[in-house]
Amino acid sequence: MAVLEREPILTARTYEPNFDRRDYSKNGIENKDQLDRYTTRQVETLLGERLNVLLSKNRYEIKNNVVYGENMNEPFLNVMKRGRDYRRKIGGDQRIDSKREQAEIDGFSMMQSILCNPNTLVNTIMISISPPGDEGSLYRHNFYDVFTLKKEEGERFIEARRYSSALTKNEYREKLESFYPKIYGKDVSLADDYFLSHPVIVSNGSLSNPDSVHAYFHKNHEYMEERDFEQVLKVCSPFRKRYIRALSENPRDVDTHSLILDAILNKADEEADNIRHSGDSERSVEDSRIPNGDKRFWTSQNDIFVRTYDSLSLDREIEFLGNQPVRQVATGCGSSSGFSKNNSGARSNGSVFSGAFSIADFGTSQEWFTCPKCGYAADGPIGNKCPGCNLTKEDYAEESGEPVCD
Repeated sequence: MAVLEREPILTARTYEPNFDRRDYSKNGIENKDQLDRYTTRQVETLLGERLNVLLSKNRYEIKNNVVYGENMNEPFLNVMKRGRDYRRKIGGDQRIDSKREQAEIDGFSMMQSILCNPNTLVNTIMISISPPGDEGSLYRHNFYDVFTLKKEEGERFIEARRYSSALTKNEYREKLESFYPKIYGKDVSLADDYFLSHPVIVSNGSLSNPDSVHAYFHKNHEYMEERDFEQVLKVCSPFRKRYIRALSENPRDVDTHSLILDAILNKADEEADNIRHSGDSERSVEDSRIPNGDKRFWTSQNDIFVRTYDSLSLDREIEFLGNQPVRQVATGCGSSSGFSKNNSGARSNGSVFSGAFSIADFGTSQEWFTCPKCGYAADGPIGNKCPGCNLTKEDYAEESGEPVCD
């Protein structure tokens, strides 16, 4: 029987700049506002991974020593297991991510058993590492979750912060070795499923909060503070809105979409550079690439000239920044390099993409089959036949005249 979706699995979707906005319903998205929010979130995630920032902050409730998602009426582990079962149903157990998905459930279960224990001290911190999967994996992001047991108004809960990272698996191992040398010693596996199934308690007294954990993991690696990232998003907001408008008005115009995305990446880098070097003197130069030979302020970073904010119109700024090389940087998804032009001048998709973050992405939005004949409501995969009345999807299609669904 078909699996029905109550809400789209937005975070699990691969990000394509030429996303078909003329028929977004076929992508599981119900309306344009929802699609715009999806695009906004994807662009912000893209920038967040590029600049190594806090990607999200969530609250898990604790009920009867079990983790519940905020405003959820079922244990979060149920959501994860439902996502695993869904992935298993459509792909089998031999797919590349099978071990990883089970490892994520095992690791979350371990975290739950520790932080939901009534005897665990408030402010206990646990870290779960999620490196990208191997080639062909749906899970391409590189991040880590910091879980902190907190208490407010007598109620214990878990704050979960997710940070993007560009650390290699070996760098993760070296960082974790100081906490648990037996778990993350030099002879341990560096497979993604090993990291996910072995979350650790932070035993280093100097790491007393998530921000200090983030600073520790990114020692000798560039990262951006949350407040600075908000400034980057604010500066890039007009570009992002123009990008959304271009997708709506001309969904097949890949060159324009790519131009604006390159402009967004360069604008974000420009603002990040301004934040890093605030107070540095800038030099005014004449540049023939600006229409009418206007004088503008420039900074030079990695042999790329990037213009700081001035009074040029947004369209002219997009045209200029979108035609500049995009600095390649290591990101959670491997690298972010924008879009390149081929010999004919057409743009090709660079390394700007996102995949699923978690097996839970496939469980939060699932509404399993309800039989249209007998009303049987499934709570998981049931195969091709209704357990209540033995109706098959082919039988239903023949009776109803509706097409057979996958």
